Amino acid sequence: MLPAQMKTAAEHFACLLALLAVLCLCHGCEQSDGGPALGVSPSSAVVDVATGSIVLTVGSGTIEGSLPLEWSVSDSSLGRIIRSDGLTATYARLAGNGQNRVMVKDQYGVEGAAVITQVEDASELTTTPTTPTTTTTIPSTLPSSAPSALPSGNRVVVTPFWNDGSSYSTPALPTGATSFTTTVQDSVGHPGETHSLSVTGISWSGSNISAFSAVIDGTTFVTYP
Repeated sequence: MLPAQMKTAAEHFACLLALLAVLCLCHGCEQSDGGPALGVSPSSAVVDVATGSIVLTVGSGTIEGSLPLEWSVSDSSLGRIIRSDGLTATYARLAGNGQNRVMVKDQYGVEGAAVITQVEDASELTTTPTTPTTTTTIPSTLPSSAPSALPSGNRVVVTPFWNDGSSYSTPALPTGATSFTTTVQDSVGHPGETHSLSVTGISWSGSNISAFSAVIDGTTFVTYP
């Protein structure tokens, strides 16, 4: 190779190296497609009339030479940045309610953002869950003593609401019967009162009752088992 040709090749090679260096430098400044490279904390916040302002901090994504940071807002009628220092900035609401996006950019063009939601009163956004209540209506003539009902072969022995320790036994029920209804008369708690007693949903195990529901005056009060 002639000396002139060697010099030209060397110059071309030096230019190629310089171009690669520029490309690598530019690539290092690019943001990823996955989202903002600067992490702003908090990333979202609520500012009401009483609070008035909030401090935002860039906590990740900065490198040497990133500062100073440049802050801006999407809607200057809602609020603005009133001061910034290093990695922090103070956002203050001006008027109105809505969402305002706060953007930040470093000296390499890498960006981050936070969303500020402005409301009149932040406490209105907090609701206390209520525990649902279940009300069981029991006829007013019946005292609230604990009822019970148990199978006894092909019979059901019932201690209703109003019995003071006494019980009522159904007659022997035919095997396979699924329900039985009768009228019982109270002779202890409230003499002279009559009530409808039904045994429904009866299941059998051979000739013995294995499951049922006891219903008095239309109210299911015991399910066995």
